[in-house]
Amino acid sequence: NPGLGVRGLHKRGITGEGVKVAIIDQPMFLDHPEFEGKVAAYKDFECGSDSSMHGPAVASLLVGENTGTAPGAELYFAAAPSWKGDSGYYADALDWIVEENAKLSEGCKIRVVSVSAAPSGQGSPFEKNNEMWDEAVARAEEAGILVLDCTRHHGWISSCYYDLDDPEDIAKCK
Repeated sequence: NPGLGVRGLHKRGITGEGVKVAIIDQPMFLDHPEFEGKVAAYKDFECGSDSSMHGPAVASLLVGENTGTAPGAELYFAAAPSWKGDSGYYADALDWIVEENAKLSEGCKIRVVSVSAAPSGQGSPFEKNNEMWDEAVARAEEAGILVLDCTRHHGWISSCYYDLDDPEDIAKCK
């Protein structure tokens, strides 16, 4: 149960049906039953491995059949090698998402991209090409895509703590 009232939204028919979303994360196999058939496009940016643990978990939390907050959404997934410490891979991945988005008709665009990393800014563990990430974010936002990453200087998100004892109380997620 993802909590925060998500199952109630699903019961009301709010499942992300018809919405296109994107993730930039570590690589994953595409045949996991939780998100099989929900990945519209997948591109690996020189990861050098077939799968990881983090990418599939994030995909499951977003579009997973049983665990997802938006199980009806369609996913565009870019696999980027975080362990190389080079934001250029993330920038290339985001530019690919923008290119894929440009191919989609109006009303069917990718609305948001989730990035479980801080490819630039204060405290970023990435040592190369940080400015490339900021430039790619600007291009994505210009294309109408909301980029949710873990940087502090874009101003979209901050730390959020889920209360395991009361998972439905949204007010406790702050």
